[in-house]
Amino acid sequence: MKKIIIWVLVSLIGLTVIAFVATSIYVKKLKPNLEDTLTKTFGLKTTIDGQVALKVFPGVSLVISDLKIISHETYLFKVEQVEVALDYKKLFSREININALHFKEPQVYLVRDLDGVFNYHSPQAGFPSGGIRDSQQIALSDLTIENGRVFYFDRPRGDSLMVTGINLQTKNLNFQGTINNIDINKLSYSGIIDINSFHLNMLLIDSLQLKVDSRGGKISIQPKDKTYFRGKSSGKAIIDFTQKPVFVHVQHQLVGLDIGEFQEAINTDELLYGKLNTSLDIAFHSFDWAEAIKTMKGEIKVTGSKLLMQSISLDKALNNYYNAKYFSVDALASVFVAGPYGAVFTKAITYANAFSTNVTEMTEINKFVSNWSIDKGIASAHDVAFSTAKYRMALTGKLDLTKNTYNNMMIALINKEGCAVLSEEMNGSFIVPEKESFSTLGRVGGSIDDLWLKLAKPSRITCDPVYTGSVSHPSGN
Repeated sequence: MKKIIIWVLVSLIGLTVIAFVATSIYVKKLKPNLEDTLTKTFGLKTTIDGQVALKVFPGVSLVISDLKIISHETYLFKVEQVEVALDYKKLFSREININALHFKEPQVYLVRDLDGVFNYHSPQAGFPSGGIRDSQQIALSDLTIENGRVFYFDRPRGDSLMVTGINLQTKNLNFQGTINNIDINKLSYSGIIDINSFHLNMLLIDSLQLKVDSRGGKISIQPKDKTYFRGKSSGKAIIDFTQKPVFVHVQHQLVGLDIGEFQEAINTDELLYGKLNTSLDIAFHSFDWAEAIKTMKGEIKVTGSKLLMQSISLDKALNNYYNAKYFSVDALASVFVAGPYGAVFTKAITYANAFSTNVTEMTEINKFVSNWSIDKGIASAHDVAFSTAKYRMALTGKLDLTKNTYNNMMIALINKEGCAVLSEEMNGSFIVPEKESFSTLGRVGGSIDDLWLKLAKPSRITCDPVYTGSVSHPSGN
């Protein structure tokens, strides 16, 4: 009996070794066929510069190292290692079923060139006959991503997105379908995605944790409540794949934002100091940023009080209104769109311009409001103003986010009646706008007290107010 048991064990071990060697030979021959099939499938050159190996514990998996999908002479996608868990019963057939995917250091590199074409577009893309077939199933119950990265550059608009340190471990994943007919409506998932850094245009945010739920073609993404720039952040995004093109709705609030820290995060000189409250509620169609902007609608609100505006003496600027050395409407434009959303949507309006280079000069802002509505990519100023101890300034007009241009935008010094007594209108490019100045006070000169006395009086017997918002005129002036 002992001899029989020994011979049985030896035979089993021998058969296992023979099967493993035979499978290894099969897998080694699989590599060029796999490269060819993937190249034909994606219509883009696909290479496997590493090894294709077989893993048999705890289940049967193919481990592919250093896989790249090449487009426009650079990679569209590359991954250091991807493990594909398979149904072992169909390993040697054409009907390979995929049960799990594990990505180690995947990278996606997306570019929209100056002609508006994305680097993933290929006229040859499509599933080849005799290649991947409807019978090859995906029944994913496990998906992991380790240290993933996404890079996106929109060259016509100058937009950039970099997301690094993406880590995903699934617990409640259920996705079934065929490999050439992936239907997002059949995805069911709930879990957590950790992101090390999120860099959109000039805005940099470290350490994000996102709760993700997907049901019936709709994905809900909710960041974990956290403090960013000393402000408490909350919000939610809904991505609806049942609408064509895809529909996205984003809501976000930030209470107690430290505007000084935020300006440092977007790598610009500090101009404002103090706390702001911000809220965003926008919706748009498409993941193409240019198309998304054209369909965008919603509201953006920024409010604050007891702020300091450094390097700017508003008294000096107004008293020397006709001296371009001191008065720069560009700098005020940057103040009016302050906050995290201004940096994202109007990246060309920066804090670079200032009234003077004297960092000891500053203006105290008692109240600040910047409320906008957006419709089809046009942002309209609804209540945009700030007040100091003596003055009140307001902004009216529109920003065309689709073209990065001002549309009849006016920044004005206003009196008690809300009439513009000093104003400058802007049209054209955010970077080099066309400007035209107006004054209902006549030539401004003398001391700042003389200017204050003129502002205290109505500019005309009757006037048409340009501002009737929530920022009241300084008391006693």
